[in-house]
Amino acid sequence: MDQLVPATNANKEKLARWAMAVSPRNSADIITVLELAFKQQPDLIFLVTDGDFDDNQGVIDWLTKHNNKLQIRINTIGLDRDAAEGPERVLKQIAKQNGGVYSKRKAE
Repeated sequence: MDQLVPATNANKEKLARWAMAVSPRNSADIITVLELAFKQQPDLIFLVTDGDFDDNQGVIDWLTKHNNKLQIRINTIGLDRDAAEGPERVLKQIAKQNGGVYSKRKAE
């Protein structure tokens, strides 16, 4: 989908079906994903990840540069895959610096 859609019950159900059908990838190129998200000019982004990025500081620096007026709130949801403390710390920092909240979920 190339555009935002209203959060109707039907669209939420479509999203849930799609999310259950996709498989996670071993890519940590989160900046490319953030660039695509920012182009949509949303008010809020939910970043769902294990937080194990290739360049944690690079992600934080990119967000500081591109969201410096905090126009987009970013909530982070950390998928607990027995990751080290570092990724969780980064996700907490991203949420805090971008007006969002951090939560943790058990990945299956």
